[in-house]
Amino acid sequence: MKHRKRLSRRKLVTVILAAAVLSTAALAAVLVPRLFRSPKRTKAARPAAIAKGMRAGRFMDSEEREAWFKTYEDKVDTAAKYREEMNAYYRKMMREILGTKDDSDENAVFSPLNTWFAFSLLAETSKGSTRSQLLDFLETSDLKALRERVEALWESNSVDTPVLKSLPANSIWLKDSIPYKEEILKRLGEQYYADSFRGDPASPEMSRALQRWTEEHTGGLLKEDAKGMKLDRDTVLAVISSIYYRADWTDKFRKEADTKETFHGTAGDSTVEMMHRSDRMSVCRTENFTAVGLSLWDSGGMYFYLPETGASVMDLANDPAVLKAAACGEDETDEWKDLDVHLSVPKFKVHEKTDLLEVLKQLGVKDVLDPDRADFSPLTENAEDLYLGKAEHAAAVEVDENGVTGAAYTELDLAATAAPPSEETLDFVLDRPFLFVITGADGSAIFAGMIKNL
Repeated sequence: MKHRKRLSRRKLVTVILAAAVLSTAALAAVLVPRLFRSPKRTKAARPAAIAKGMRAGRFMDSEEREAWFKTYEDKVDTAAKYREEMNAYYRKMMREILGTKDDSDENAVFSPLNTWFAFSLLAETSKGSTRSQLLDFLETSDLKALRERVEALWESNSVDTPVLKSLPANSIWLKDSIPYKEEILKRLGEQYYADSFRGDPASPEMSRALQRWTEEHTGGLLKEDAKGMKLDRDTVLAVISSIYYRADWTDKFRKEADTKETFHGTAGDSTVEMMHRSDRMSVCRTENFTAVGLSLWDSGGMYFYLPETGASVMDLANDPAVLKAAACGEDETDEWKDLDVHLSVPKFKVHEKTDLLEVLKQLGVKDVLDPDRADFSPLTENAEDLYLGKAEHAAAVEVDENGVTGAAYTELDLAATAAPPSEETLDFVLDRPFLFVITGADGSAIFAGMIKNL
């Protein structure tokens, strides 16, 4: 929910910058040397409360949590200053990834924030019109502004506590025969939190190391996707950006209240396990949708959008009011009202893998795809014919009585080849196609998805 109200309830914790990192021993076992480990990834210690194995209940009332409060408040406020620009990026990505599936009965999910981190790192390695197109795509003016925003968003979305894990991670994978510029490698480590690895991209060892890194940094939630990752012999640079997210509801659903209900999907009816809660909740109504937001401990919230009569779930993916509603959160505004709600939410798991190359073309990022026009000279003197040959994104979200779990990764491979009313009661039942958005404390859209069938 909106971060200031969340903070006033003292439900936030300090940022912990230590995302889970693949151990040096594990990498040594597959003979892929680590060139550089981001210092920002290793200098932040885990809090004493967590090191001692403090349980969630004790942690929420602990002195350690109180001590973190002011630091985290400052970081969330800093990142929230970029909400307008980030929402512009989130909107166009939702439109291209979720809003183009009219003829499909498939569910969809992706991580807007994770893709932004990945393409930010790629922009740092580019130059000329290639960089200009990427910066326009990322809704930022120049590299200095980009670096400042990356730092703010990374810190406000890096948390590791008993009630919230939001763990972004970056890595770059380099071809051992290419003379890279050390300055750019250092910058990617220091300002983009990226670990660097070097080896033969055609070797099974390099691909296995990359698979293991990705699986561990997505909490095993994308294990099957990670198994299929493989570098090509022409790969000069692979950027892997990931995020693992786990947050508890502030008010959990009771498992004993679950019932078997019918979900009316676009492909027909199905029986689902439906969770139920009745409480005073924040509700947003527009001409296209009704939305209910559920709070997540120390994070933002999960917003469920149900189309109004005459509108479809596809319309919502293209509706700018969706992210505007999430930005307002649970504060009392003209859009949001507190109502007595009988809420019914299906337990679900949604997973999707997306090819981002077509998305880039549709959004005007074209130079990066053309070996004759792409400019990656900041990365290496041997930048001729470098182009973006692969841009893949995988994401998964699971929702149950306790909370939300999600993971995502984005893989970008550069190849060297010449190839191409407050008193009313509302029954809000998610028994037909709906949209959802999961936000961080700073308003970042960590996950967005569309459920058409269960």
